[in-house]
Formats: sequence, C-alpha cells, structure tokens
Amino acid sequence: MTFEKIINIVILSCIIGSILTICLFLRKRFAAKFESIFKESFNNLDIDKRYLILFTLMLFPLAVYILKNLDKYILLYFYFLAGFVILGLFGFILTMNKAAILSGLIYPILYFNYWNTYTYNLIAALLAISLILLISNIMSWDILKLFFILLMIMDISLVFVTKDMVAFGNKILFLQIPILIHIPFGEGISIGLGDIFITGLLCLEFTREKEYSDNRSLKFVWIITALFFMILYLVKAYLPDQMYPATIFVGLSFICAIALSRCNL
Repeated sequence: MTFEKIINIVILSCIIGSILTICLFLRKRFAAKFESIFKESFNNLDIDKRYLILFTLMLFPLAVYILKNLDKYILLYFYFLAGFVILGLFGFILTMNKAAILSGLIYPILYFNYWNTYTYNLIAALLAISLILLISNIMSWDILKLFFILLMIMDISLVFVTKDMVAFGNKILFLQIPILIHIPFGEGISIGLGDIFITGLLCLEFTREKEYSDNRSLKFVWIITALFFMILYLVKAYLPDQMYPATIFVGLSFICAIALSRCNL
C-alpha cells in the first residue's frame, strides 16, 4: 500500500472520529433542547418494526434507484432542498431562533460561490452531525439494531448484486453533492454519509443505553474510530480495489469496540 493511501485512511478515520466526538459534545450541551422539541413534535411517535422493515427492504433501494436515474439538475436541487431543511432545523434547535432556519442556505451559497474540497466536506460533515442528532432522538436502541441489520443487508445487495450504489456514488461525485466525505489525495477515498450516520446513531444510542459517562463515551467513539482505521487498512491492503459496503466495516468496528469496552480497555 502506498503512503498516500495510508494518509487518506488516517485522515478519513480522524474526520469520522471528530464528527462522532462533536455529536457527543452537542448531545450533552443541547440535550434538553432536543428532548423538548421532539417530545412536543413526536410525543406519540412509535416506529413500528413492520414499517421499518418495509422502508429498508423496499423503499430504500427504490429511492436509490430513482435518485440514480433522476436528471442531474433535479437531483441537485432536491439535495439543496433536503440540505436546507436538515441544516435549518438543526440551526433552529440549537438556537431556538426562527431566523436560524435560514442557516440551511449555507449549502447552496457555498455550492455556487466557494465550492471546493474543503467546503464540500464541511457541508457533508454538518449534514452528518445534524442527521445523527436529529434522528437519535426518535429511534430506540432496539429499533436501531434492527434498522442497522436491514440496512447492512440492503447495502450489500446494492453494492454487490444490483450495483446501483456504485452508479449512484459515481453520479454523486460527478455532481459534487455532499453526501460523501471525500479525501482527494492520490487516488482518493470516500465514505457515504449514510455510513457515518449509522455509526453515529449506534454510538450515541449505545452509550446512552449503557449510561456511559462522558469520558467513557468519548473513549468508546475513538476505539471505534481506531478499529475502523485498521479494518479499512486491511481491506485496502489485501482485497481487490473496488467499492465495498462500508456498513460491514461499521458493524465489525462496533462489535469489536463493544468487546473491548467490556474488557475495560
């Protein structure tokens, strides 16, 4: 493996660890605001396992197929709208100021005026952090475990069987839509926001379920990050150079981190 590839993996792993660390900090700092908003809005929401299975096994791959085949301009403006809603809602919850909803405009403004690798990854990271903190408040640990298993099955199918995820990823990179964290050095390396999103949900929900202290939660996050780095290194070093379902790496990292955590490492 070349030095550039190792640097890419190190940088990518550090970015993932930093995103998860920020999520832990914001969860602690703004927990009351998130809870008050979601109790008012989703007080009676109960995510039924049947609907979760339906969404993951049928609607999710259908959505990927539709997005893959959409006209590039429709796809681009769809993500502008989605980004505005996600970032705007996140800004509102943090500040409790309705004007903060306009923070969602940061994505199209940067896209048309200052778009480069750094702003691309910045918006991608902001979207990941926002989604992790928003969704973690409406999904229980048991539902999340089922969701992750189903998502991993779908990810494997879309990468290895239908190849839709490969085509979709290439289209996203071409349009420079920030739903990937992309490290551009040399051949480059990327990871989808969905993989960071599910990693963040697993970390936040697991540490909350087990009532980990702040320090132990932080330690758990960076154990996962280190394990993810090692797994990604082994994949890049010894397996054929192609796209792989990153949910597998996430699952392995998470399981190993739990084992190490139970050993008090």
